[in-house]
Amino acid sequence: MGKKLKKEYRFYKKRPKRKRGASFSGILITLLGIFVFVYGFSFVKRLGQKEIKTEIEPKDIRIQILNGSGIKGACRKVSEFLNENRSKNLVFYVVNEVDFSDSFVFQTILLDRSGNKELIGQIAEILGLKKNNVFFKPLKDNFLDLDATLVLGSDFKKILKKAEGKMEN
Repeated sequence: MGKKLKKEYRFYKKRPKRKRGASFSGILITLLGIFVFVYGFSFVKRLGQKEIKTEIEPKDIRIQILNGSGIKGACRKVSEFLNENRSKNLVFYVVNEVDFSDSFVFQTILLDRSGNKELIGQIAEILGLKKNNVFFKPLKDNFLDLDATLVLGSDFKKILKKAEGKMEN
């Protein structure tokens, strides 16, 4: 009789062979891998670079103006002057303007409320004040978050003229 055929036993169903080609999930995984690689490379590159600041951010100065000159409206004039003549790195915010009705101050003085000597020195230079007219006097409860208090004296017009001359030059 003939040859005996070998019998194969299969416990699973034989799947049909698929067509060779890129599947959607394969393309998606490849694109995701490229994205992760590029993102990681840019992150590492950014860590190696140092930030270079080309522009100086302006410093906000909260100032209180008190008028002891005896001339009504002096606070308003100085406040307008400070708002109009902002320097490149200092921006003035006048928090409070008060006219003294019964007291008289001869010389304009600047009171440092923050303890930042460099900042107060810049303000005094802008206003044309001498160093002996700048005092450190912190407030116990600085609720207004003041950096400085400017007390206008009878010489405030001279100071405005000096300051305007400095700003024009």
